[in-house]
Amino acid sequence: MSKITHPNDLDSTNSSSSSKVKLLDPKLDAIFQILFSKTNPQVITGLLSAILDMPITKLENKTINLDLNKILDRTYPNDKIGILDVRAQVNSELEIDLEMQMLNTDALLDRILWYWAKLYSNQLQNNDDYSSLKKTLEILIINSEIPSLKKLCKPCTKWQIRESEIFSEVLTDKFEIVIIELPKVEKAYQKNKNNALLQWMMFLLNPESLEVSKIMEQNKDIKIASNELTKISEEEINKRIAELREKARRDDVALLNTGKRIGKEEGLKQGSENGQKLAKEKIAQKLLALNIPIEQISEATDLSLEQIKKLSNS
Repeated sequence: MSKITHPNDLDSTNSSSSSKVKLLDPKLDAIFQILFSKTNPQVITGLLSAILDMPITKLENKTINLDLNKILDRTYPNDKIGILDVRAQVNSELEIDLEMQMLNTDALLDRILWYWAKLYSNQLQNNDDYSSLKKTLEILIINSEIPSLKKLCKPCTKWQIRESEIFSEVLTDKFEIVIIELPKVEKAYQKNKNNALLQWMMFLLNPESLEVSKIMEQNKDIKIASNELTKISEEEINKRIAELREKARRDDVALLNTGKRIGKEEGLKQGSENGQKLAKEKIAQKLLALNIPIEQISEATDLSLEQIKKLSNS
């Protein structure tokens, strides 16, 4: 005998299935910062503990003010794509800048090095002694592979200042840059599913995947992060922020690809390296006329910032 379904049961079933929240992409810079903010200390502590591979007993989050109007100021297409930092001081002895980067650019490593230097130098106040400077760690999570690291299979690499022949000798422990390339994560995770860092990166890659649901059974911090991401995803203003940031990211990718394609075509027409340079300068001038930021023009044309500044002044 078949079971008779009451209309109210149908309504309840439909309501339940439609009530599941579509999670926002935690890799989008604004969403990343909201998730790993001072309002979610256990989430940021769990992530940093996994990256540092050490317990964190005290964390003073120094994230830039998360006032929504501040974030909305960065949601327009002409804003710089991909970097919205999370800053923290760990165990009163380690300064950290954590960056989520969606796109790889030619100047990316130079920019990350500059961020490290800025964070390190800004520790000193008037009359402070140099010895008061703390170890400073720049952490970059990037959603693409870095060409110069292509030969390295591991997703997480750590960089220090070492003696050129005696690699075991580190000049100072106050400098360190950590780079995590997300495209390399899944392959590494399949070989070591209990690694906390790889578990967090799997969460960033796809928080709604079946594998992440399994991870949450053993990693309670990631489960808390998932719950927080659900709350964030329920708020309309965050959905709007995510939509605008994703649109800006796609526009930026299209700009990069179009600029490179046109530059190549124009260069082939000219038939020489000089022709390619002239073609890139022509494209740069058109983009300058559209008030495109020079950083994005540099990425689209492979011209240096100095070259573009000269064009803007000519």
